[in-house]
Amino acid sequence: MVRSICLALFALTLATPASAQFGNNGCNPSGQMLSQQSVTTSTRLTLTPPLGTTYITVAVRQGASAINYSWDGLTTPTTGATGAGNQLNPGQTVSIWGVSPIANFQAIAAIATTAVDINFCR
Repeated sequence: MVRSICLALFALTLATPASAQFGNNGCNPSGQMLSQQSVTTSTRLTLTPPLGTTYITVAVRQGASAINYSWDGLTTPTTGATGAGNQLNPGQTVSIWGVSPIANFQAIAAIATTAVDINFCR
């Protein structure tokens, strides 16, 4: 019986149009949306999270370079290995909770343009 239910759910998933699976805001049914961003040394990255976002996870891709970031609204991250802000190294992830910390999030590449993955979660 469990197998029948799993197969029925799988078939339903295949039959559901992508727009219905992901909704109008790009979030999947678990309430997450992935955004892949390039972070440079010349411009700070800021976010425009989807409505209803309660937390984000930011991950620096393996093989990329570090970023300096802040979320407190007081610190402006700067470039450099010892730049202002918190440093997030390749392969590391940080979660940030709350409307204000997410709205205040800023990141800049520490020493070279890099790539980050950001999950917006409800």
